[in-house]
Amino acid sequence: MTEERAVYTSATLWVINILLSSFGFWKENIYFFIMAAGTAICLLISTFSYIRIYLIVRRHQLQIHTQQQAVQSLNAEQNLNMVRSKKSAINTFIYYICMILCYSPALVLSLTEAILPKRSPWAWILASTVVYMNSSINPFLYCWRTYEIRMAVLNTLRTILFKQTGRN
Repeated sequence: MTEERAVYTSATLWVINILLSSFGFWKENIYFFIMAAGTAICLLISTFSYIRIYLIVRRHQLQIHTQQQAVQSLNAEQNLNMVRSKKSAINTFIYYICMILCYSPALVLSLTEAILPKRSPWAWILASTVVYMNSSINPFLYCWRTYEIRMAVLNTLRTILFKQTGRN
């Protein structure tokens, strides 16, 4: 992606979001319907993407297994790549499940508000808190599931702690 495309995409998304958000001042039930539809579309795109990743990894796994049976020798590099691909797919699935769990209350509440316009401020506070929690949970998931990130965080923490205590 070029810098120009990134700026264009960001500007377009900002304009679309500003326009869609303005429906909240005009007709709330249309706003909630648009919000529910947008959330559902994003979740469907994520679901479709995860399914595609899973199918590709599964196809590669079957191809490698077939090649290994034909040659009758286990190539260490192929095995390492398979383990990495499998771990990456599992990590993606964990992030995906976390996202679904965090965004589902807001989706359900948006649909409910679009169909039955009955405001429930405490429900929105809870739903938005859970949505924002997704952003807070992701760094911990990445540290937990990715060795390189975990080591970089630990090294950074060691550097900070040693500077504060005055040890070298």
